[in-house]
Amino acid sequence: MVAIGTVEAAAAEDFVTGAGLSSSSRVASPPTAAAHTRVMRLGFIAGTVALGASYLHPIMGPASWVGTALFAAGLSLSRTGRLRHALLWIVAFQTLHLVIGFPWLLRMIELSFPDQGLGPSALMTVGFYLLMSLPPSLCIGVTYAALRRWDVAHWWLGPAWGVGEWLRVSLTQTSITDWLVSQWGVTPMMRLLGHAGWWPTLVMGIFASAALGRYLTTRRWRWALAPMVLAGVCLLLPERDARTEHLTGVAAMHTHSTLAMPHTAALQPSTTLLIWPEAALHVLPTLGEVRAPGARIHAPLPGSQVEHLLGLETLVPSVGRFNQAVAVRADGRVIASRAKRLLFPGTERRFFGVGRDQFIVGTAPAVLTVGERQIIAAVCGEYLTRDFVAAGQRLGGELLAILARDGMFPGELALRQLLGVQVLRSVEFHVPSVRASLTGRASIVDANGRVLAVSSRGRNGLLTWQAARGAGDVDFHGEPLADGPPHPSARPGPQPDVAVLYSKKRPRFRTRCPEGRCSYHELESFRCAGAKAKTVIIAGHAAPPTYLSHAAEDVAAAARCFEPELVVVDTCYGASSPLLNALSGLDAVFVGAPTLLPPSGFSYAVGFFADTPPMVRARAVHSSPGAPVLRWRINADLLATQLARVATMDKAELNRRLARRVPPQIRVELGEAGEMLVPVAWKRLRQP
Repeated sequence: MVAIGTVEAAAAEDFVTGAGLSSSSRVASPPTAAAHTRVMRLGFIAGTVALGASYLHPIMGPASWVGTALFAAGLSLSRTGRLRHALLWIVAFQTLHLVIGFPWLLRMIELSFPDQGLGPSALMTVGFYLLMSLPPSLCIGVTYAALRRWDVAHWWLGPAWGVGEWLRVSLTQTSITDWLVSQWGVTPMMRLLGHAGWWPTLVMGIFASAALGRYLTTRRWRWALAPMVLAGVCLLLPERDARTEHLTGVAAMHTHSTLAMPHTAALQPSTTLLIWPEAALHVLPTLGEVRAPGARIHAPLPGSQVEHLLGLETLVPSVGRFNQAVAVRADGRVIASRAKRLLFPGTERRFFGVGRDQFIVGTAPAVLTVGERQIIAAVCGEYLTRDFVAAGQRLGGELLAILARDGMFPGELALRQLLGVQVLRSVEFHVPSVRASLTGRASIVDANGRVLAVSSRGRNGLLTWQAARGAGDVDFHGEPLADGPPHPSARPGPQPDVAVLYSKKRPRFRTRCPEGRCSYHELESFRCAGAKAKTVIIAGHAAPPTYLSHAAEDVAAAARCFEPELVVVDTCYGASSPLLNALSGLDAVFVGAPTLLPPSGFSYAVGFFADTPPMVRARAVHSSPGAPVLRWRINADLLATQLARVATMDKAELNRRLARRVPPQIRVELGEAGEMLVPVAWKRLRQP
């Protein structure tokens, strides 16, 4: 041990003098143990800062090598100290570099759990940092304790670090903090990843960095050559095929709204597939995982001729909810779907007592066939795990589609780091990738990791890339987009001519419209300000005689305020006499259903938003196939006549017309326009 201590003291002196961390001329007496410890600590601290900084921007990627080199040097210098001190430094290094590199985690947890306050959020953040750092710390610490007798950290650090990251991903299904994520902007490392794969690239990268640390403690130049040799070899590797042909005709949506839809003019003629974000539409169709065509939903974008890859939450009664990627034809016919199977810990599944299980875990394969494309359809964070993309590649996946919801990731730093993971997946598995985003940025990356296009963030739009024209980003009206507010010379969109009334208790039932065509009004706070609208849609939950949890008279008064020529009641049992009676005297066409509606409500064909007579637009409103819809120009006299007729009906006729038992309602014709529901007293159905 005396010999080892003497060697280490000399190594420490070389490290201090050679690195310039502290300087005095060499003296005969070796540095003190305190000086040796200070150097070791300084190496750990500087390495922590450098490695953490490497995640902050792609141009900082080389700082990861410096940080890892200083960490390896610190491990070498700590061999003669107490084991527990070295282990604490390992944990501190692995934890604090994450704090520096991922400072947005506290805000992410606040956004994910908005009701719990700052204190619990801060505790959860600390726990999350420790959860992400302890698996690598454990593997590195155990290996260090077993091999600290020998100064060989440069040989074992890469494998130990890699095993620790594998354990972390197995536990959390999250790889955004992996060492290679800091390297997505380093061209030689990406070239090596494409040719050699993940594990060889990780081990060689950490070995080259640790070899640099070995040089700092031994002053032997051959160790300093290792990173330069590795970088040179990587640059000599040939660039692979970018496989951009799989991006032809693909558009990615980026939006902040689940209500505003693109106008059909925003789609380029060459677009054949539109990729939507996760939970892009709050429609909750009754749909399980679809392995073969046959199911149908409302057409996602009426009037378009493109196929769609939608992110949808779906429901199977008595089973539960699924978070799905759904491939759909232009007319709404479902081609296939798969439910998310890697649920995010804490927010989508219960994790160490935090959160709750929100979705049923999917079982369908990762690849969906859409047209002639084999698409690896990743629902948000699924692509953060390498195994998911690897499984899709083995099934023949040619394009990675990421259907993302980024509301929980605050700021540009988090979005840039997510883009880094996308680049890594494209390079490793040699598939181009397209990311659609709700509240974030869309992005397109080729199979070599080259970022071809990144969308603006503040406004809704469609991102494309073409070999001849390059990147294109247009808003939902088809106008070119850039970050920031619209340019003053930009063509204004159409003014809202559809007023949507809804209840704050059920905001997800609001009707979706082409961007700019609808204005939205919360019924609870509604005040008649004199605004006019050709069309009023009453959207939400109804249980006549109440609609949107309000009396029919209150709802009708709000609708009358706009002086509409068309009133659509987009609720279950909307075609019922209490509301029709309250609207009596209004010169307008009424549309409503005397039955249940699907969870997604009415579907609106493109003609609904055309400048045509109200009855023509009314015919563009549809329910489920075959379900009745009342389309009727309000006629107070006919309504009064029919209600008077109901008052004289006997028990037999009332029972023959019975449509609902609770509350009891009967069907009554309104000429050829359709049927309405009329409530009756239950005792009339049971009278002698």
